[in-house]
Amino acid sequence: MEEIYDLLDDPEAIAPTALWSTFDVSFGSAFRTLDGRTDLNNGAMLHFARSQPHSPKIVRATEQLATRISTDPMRHYEDGPRIAYALGGDVALTNWLCTVQNAIGLAAFDNDYAAGWLSRLSEQSVSRVKEAWITSIRADDASSSEDSDAWRLAEAAFLANRIDLALALSAEDKCDVPARFERDQRVAFATKDAEWFRSALAALSWQPADISSPPARDRDTLAMAMLMIADGTLAPDAAITTRLRDYSLKTLKSDTSAIAKGDLLIALAQLDVLDGRLGEAERRLRTCQGVARTAGRARLLGRVLERTASVQLERRKFRRARKSAEDCRELSSRLGMKDLEILAFKRRIEVEMRRANWKAAYTQLNGLYARCDEGLPGHEAAAEMLALIESASTSDVA
Repeated sequence: MEEIYDLLDDPEAIAPTALWSTFDVSFGSAFRTLDGRTDLNNGAMLHFARSQPHSPKIVRATEQLATRISTDPMRHYEDGPRIAYALGGDVALTNWLCTVQNAIGLAAFDNDYAAGWLSRLSEQSVSRVKEAWITSIRADDASSSEDSDAWRLAEAAFLANRIDLALALSAEDKCDVPARFERDQRVAFATKDAEWFRSALAALSWQPADISSPPARDRDTLAMAMLMIADGTLAPDAAITTRLRDYSLKTLKSDTSAIAKGDLLIALAQLDVLDGRLGEAERRLRTCQGVARTAGRARLLGRVLERTASVQLERRKFRRARKSAEDCRELSSRLGMKDLEILAFKRRIEVEMRRANWKAAYTQLNGLYARCDEGLPGHEAAAEMLALIESASTSDVA
C-alpha cells in the first residue's frame, strides 16, 4: 500500500495503464461479484479507503478515478456504485442511485448487477430511491414507450426482491404495446395473483401432446406458474397440473441452467405433495440440493432446504425437518436472505408445535423476535406464529 501512496504523490508521473492496474488489483481484492450481488471482502481497497477517508492522497486518487470513469460509460456503471459504497457505505450508494440517470444506465449496463446493489440498500434508503425515481420519471413523462425508464428500473427492483419499489415503478409504466401482457404477467407474479395465472394457464395455446416446445409467451407463463406452485401460492386444477408436469419433465431433459432446473424440481416436488406423493417429493428435493450445491447457488439451496423441512414435517420425520430448517436459517442469516430466514424460523416453530414441545416452540419464537429487533422484517410472521402456538397449546391442554 505504501507503494500506492508514493505513486500518488506525483499524479502526473502515473500513466493511465499503471493507474488502472493499481486500482483494478485493489478493487479485485476488496470486491467479489457473484450472480449480480457484490460482496465486500476485507481487502486492500476497503482498508485503503476507509482507514484514511479524508487523506489528500485518497481524495486525489478517487478524483482521478472518477474523472477516468466519467468518460467511459461501462467503467462508470461498473465501478461507480463500488466506489460510492466503499467510501461512504449505504448513504453514498443511495445518493449515487438517487441520480436517476445513474440508475437507468446501471440497469441498462446489467440488470442483475443493478439488482445486486438495490438489494444491499436499507429499507430507509429504498424509500429515498423510490421517491427520487418516481419524481424524475413523472417529470420526464416518457413512460409510454416500449422501453420506458419506469419499466427498466422496475425490472431491476423485481430482481432485487424490492417488490414495493417495483410495483410503484410499474404503476408509472403506461406502455400499451404488445409487451403489456409480459409486464402484467410480471406484476401478477410479484403480487402472487393466483387468479391471473389460472386464467393465463387456461388460455395457453400449447398442449402437452405438442411435439415442439411452447412458444416464448406460454413458456414464461408456465415457468412462473411452476415457481408459484413451488412457493405454495398457486394450487392448479387437475387438468392444468397435467400440463405443468409434462412441461416441467420435458424441460428438465433439455440443457437448462442450474437455477431453472432447481426451480422445476422444487415445483414438481410441490405437485407431488399436492398429489400425496411425499416420498417422491423428498427424492426430487434431494436431487435439487445436489444441483444447488454443485452449482454454488446459495439462494436455491436455501429454498430447497426450506421446502425439504416442510415435506419432512409432513412425513413426521421431525429430526430431519429440524435439521433442514436450521440449516436454512443459518445459511439465510449468513447471506442476508431475509425472506428465507423468516420461513426457516416458521418451519422450526412448526416442528416443535407438531411435537407438542411448547417450551421449544416459544424459544424459537423468541429467537425470531430477537432477529426482528436486529432488523429482520418478520414481525408479522412472528405475530402469526404466536397466535398459532397459543391456540394449539391451549387446545392441547384442554
